[in-house]
Amino acid sequence: WTATLRYRGRYDQGGDQPTVTDADLERALGFYCDVLGFRVLRRSVTTSAPVAQLLELDEITMSLTFIELGGTTIELICFEHPTALGGGKGPFNRVGYTHLSLKIADFDAELDRLRAAGVNVLEHTVAQQQQSNARFAFITDPDGNRVELFGAIDEGGRKPWEFAANR
Repeated sequence: WTATLRYRGRYDQGGDQPTVTDADLERALGFYCDVLGFRVLRRSVTTSAPVAQLLELDEITMSLTFIELGGTTIELICFEHPTALGGGKGPFNRVGYTHLSLKIADFDAELDRLRAAGVNVLEHTVAQQQQSNARFAFITDPDGNRVELFGAIDEGGRKPWEFAANR
């Protein structure tokens, strides 16, 4: 997730972080930290009534863990009460957020490393787009949430994310 918010006025402080709800926090940390390389910034547990109100729940017991990689912060939340519902991916044409995206170097080596680590690589999504020098694929976290890997066909060439910045 690499969002740069350029609002003028009320939202000029920028964005904070995307949040992912996971059913098992330790399993999620194993994936995001041990496999993908994020590091834990801080952890806490809350039963706060105002937070429950914000989340439109009657009451909560949930852990919040903030992780970071290369300047991107993600908040992982795990509900003890009420327990997490659903999970995984919906259709991409639905309204709402769809996935997290990570820029990677050496696309083939990273996919090979993730496969060897037992990560679910959605092989049918591995593709490339020549005109933008982009390679991409989806993997899933332990709860089925999609993570896009975004790399370059020609590692020595212009990076695909530079094309989007210069529209």
